[in-house]
Formats: sequence, C-alpha cells, structure tokens
Amino acid sequence: MQQLLQMYQGTLPLQLQPADRVDLISALAFVVSMMEMRHMLPAMEAIAQPLVARLSATLQSPESSNPNEVAACLEQLCALLRSVTPPSAGAAQDPQLAANGGHPCVQMLDKLWDTFAAVFARHGTSSNCMEKLCRCYKHTARNCGDWFRPLVHKLIPQVCQWFTQHPHSCFLYMCNVCLTSFGQNERVGDLLPTFTEAYQRMTQATFTLLNGDGSQLKLVDHPDVVDDFF
Repeated sequence: MQQLLQMYQGTLPLQLQPADRVDLISALAFVVSMMEMRHMLPAMEAIAQPLVARLSATLQSPESSNPNEVAACLEQLCALLRSVTPPSAGAAQDPQLAANGGHPCVQMLDKLWDTFAAVFARHGTSSNCMEKLCRCYKHTARNCGDWFRPLVHKLIPQVCQWFTQHPHSCFLYMCNVCLTSFGQNERVGDLLPTFTEAYQRMTQATFTLLNGDGSQLKLVDHPDVVDDFF
C-alpha cells in the first residue's frame, strides 16, 4: 500500500481526466478492501488527504470557489466511500468490524462531516455540487448496510435543514434512501421520530416551493422535486 500511495501522490500534479482519477481511487479502494481491518481506515485517510486539503483550500478562498473543482473532489471521495468493502462487511454483527470501530467507510464519512457541511455552506445553490455531495452519503449507506445506521440520526435532520434552504431534489432522494434502508416495519426502531419529523418538514418545504407565490403554481417548474417527493 505504501508503494501504491507513492504512485497515487505522483499522479496528483498530472493533467488527468476526472473519470481517470475516479478509476484510480476505485482501484486503490479495492486494494484497501483486502488489507487487515486495522489498516483500512489509515489507508483511506491517506488517499483522502490530498482531496480534503484541496477542498478545504478551495472552500476557504476569499475570492471564488470553483464549483466544478469541488464537484470533482466529491466524486473522487465518493469512489473511495463506495468501493472499500471489507470481506466480512455483510455480517451485521461482524466482531472484527465492531472491534475496529465499525465499517471504515462510516468512520471515514464521519471524519469528513464538517468538510461536507462546508461544501453546502459555500455551494448550496449548485445542483451539481449537491448531487455529488448526496452521492457520497448515498453510496456509503448502500455500501455499509446496517453499519450506516448510527449516522442516520444526524444525517436526516441535516438534510432536512439543507432542503428548507435550497430545495434540491437530491436531498429528498437522500432521505428516501435512508427510509428504504431503515424505515421498514420493525427495522425503524428509535428512528421513527426522526423519520416522522423529516417527512413533515420536507412536505411543508415541498408544498411551499410548489405553491409559489399563491397566484401561479410552480409544479411544472420543479419536476425533479415532484418526482422525488412522490
């Protein structure tokens, strides 16, 4: 892995296409998935570090922050969160994962939480950036299964708040991913109040958006929101 990390760092100054960088990180993630459990998170952090540094520098720039560059960084981080899959991750109570603090992708996403919040604060109006941001959450949830559950308690209220500020349809979709995974029958458990409040808040925000100014309905102006809310 150390040799691969050196190779990866050597590619950073190169003029590669965004899709090539995503493929590179997906390949590194495959190798990380074969490592001993205790080495996985440090390896992920080493891969993510240049991307997080670039994101932070862009977001903190007092002049302009390029949404396309932010979106490209998010897409690469998404490839990491989507592709690291420990062989035993399918087991809901895997003792190795539990002994190492849970699924490494959930731990990695938790470490990225403040950075992702800063992305929204700076580029909440960009539908492309928000779509890429939600993909990070979505693919981590689908990759990690039940190990993602501890993050749902803070993710859902955050996404609801974002939707009331900037009603992108991807926020509705993200809530739906969590509902589909954890909201069915006995699986909902202590998440029921969180989901109930989210449904109420997002319903109110959606109908406020679609009602427009009261004289002209905005239903046809927001087809993605209508689709994902339905």
